[in-house]
Amino acid sequence: MMPLATALDLVNNCVPVVPVTADGTLLIELNAASIHPVEISRWWQRWPDALVAVPTGRRTELAVIHVDDPADLPDVSRTWLAKHADLLYATRTHETPAGGLDFWFRTGSMTTVTASPALSNSVQLNGVSVRGDDDFAVFWPAHGLRREGSVRPLPQALRTLFEPHPPIAQPPDLDSESDRRDAGNAAHPESENNANNGLDAAGAAIAAEPTTAANGETHATAADPKQTDGQPHTTALSDAVAFLAKTLEGGARLEAAQLYSQARDAGHAARTVRRAQKQLHIRPERDGHTGRWYWRLP
Repeated sequence: MMPLATALDLVNNCVPVVPVTADGTLLIELNAASIHPVEISRWWQRWPDALVAVPTGRRTELAVIHVDDPADLPDVSRTWLAKHADLLYATRTHETPAGGLDFWFRTGSMTTVTASPALSNSVQLNGVSVRGDDDFAVFWPAHGLRREGSVRPLPQALRTLFEPHPPIAQPPDLDSESDRRDAGNAAHPESENNANNGLDAAGAAIAAEPTTAANGETHATAADPKQTDGQPHTTALSDAVAFLAKTLEGGARLEAAQLYSQARDAGHAARTVRRAQKQLHIRPERDGHTGRWYWRLP
């Protein structure tokens, strides 16, 4: 189903939609999200490559928990995902372009927050984010990505993710063995030398539909290169940046899925590649005919 057709199906079920760009920029104000078919058609005539997004929070009584590609989650977040898998996979689940998952829930009238990364019992969950009040989530099935299930009420065990928390300092994201070793040495110097096509919300029924674009993935802060005996350690992020720069040199334009595959073969985690993409200011481009996404250097 084409994006416009899906957008119209959503609004016919009283679910407001809004157009966004591939990098997640709203093309209209979020509070102007509409359920009027004529207005929706006009938007997609003006922006035919726009992504279909749905407001989250009090207006729709919807909330979304986004999880990066499970294979790339840090241990703490992976443990949290395994513990709550039964609750998460019981609701409407959308696949995202980078291999992540969006879990859609009904919230009722509860106040929700948006957070990235999410916090669970004051534990920071890198690679997990939530979409609540005054936010939106891309409806990836409108762009051909897999979807399963129907929207369920937000379980009590997951509600803490959407509650306000005091700010917690972001720890460094240690992608490489050398980063982890250096962090451990810094903390313990003495050890350095030791070894349904709509959404079940606001009276809407969710069924089935088909994503591409805005990258809602969570990005942790990269660890800075360390230096020992005058020799800098190369971080996983700098390796991924170099990989993308070389692969896309000379104006090359490659399909995102192909790039991820090549990066994986070269030993780069998808999460690190996405951070490298951001550092290089690479904006995904969608082919209007095939619906596929491509990357090239600015």
